[in-house]
Amino acid sequence: MFEVSTGIPLYSFTFFFILPVGAIFAGIMAASGYYFGAITFHQKPAGGVALNMVIAAIGAYLLAHYIPYNALIVEGIQIKDKVSFFQYLDVRIQHTTLSYKGRAGGELGGIFGYLYALLQLTGFSLGGLGVFGFLHALPYCKKCSEYLKKINTQDRYTSEGEPLFENVEHFAKLLNEHKYRQAIKNHADRMGVANSKGHHLRTRITIHKCQTCTINHLDFEIARLGENGWQDIPQSQIKLWIDPRKDATVKESASP
Repeated sequence: MFEVSTGIPLYSFTFFFILPVGAIFAGIMAASGYYFGAITFHQKPAGGVALNMVIAAIGAYLLAHYIPYNALIVEGIQIKDKVSFFQYLDVRIQHTTLSYKGRAGGELGGIFGYLYALLQLTGFSLGGLGVFGFLHALPYCKKCSEYLKKINTQDRYTSEGEPLFENVEHFAKLLNEHKYRQAIKNHADRMGVANSKGHHLRTRITIHKCQTCTINHLDFEIARLGENGWQDIPQSQIKLWIDPRKDATVKESASP
């Protein structure tokens, strides 16, 4: 309805006419129903869902054009009574104009108009696939068919690179020895401080828990502060399933 009232299609916004940010966002919104449905009913998305998300995103692209087509009136005559939707879409694509800082350019014409339409369609599809990828990456307990709930995030900051990586090696060693509680305490005590001020290195532990079987999933990563904010260092990531009942730290403290 925003386009109908203003004539500005929000999905058409691009970054330097190359990255279809508006279309990607629209694709995300189109697939958001699948996201909330999956989270609510604990359904892990499979390949078929990814296809459905892309189809939903493409449907949203067509709907974004159909709404103004259905509402467009010229000289008191509704356009939909005179031309079909795909005839209208063909004309609209071929007469696409781009603007930069409020200054409109010329019409793109047939070939470039359709290339631009393909760019937008790709953006819608990427938005849908992005939602699928995000859902697929969320920790999920296959045994209980349930998404895990985040129960803890622990950040530590430092500017001392060499001691940090030595501590990370010790942290990983504790995890390999199934001393999970000791590893988390080691992270809190030795990886740095809780305040980020003046530091350019961050370590983060995120723990998710299955509410049914109580199995945990631990994510660990190191990030570096750059011009565009905190950037994760992929090689530093640790992803690990943890069963608290098999924690060697607890067993050691319970032994005489």
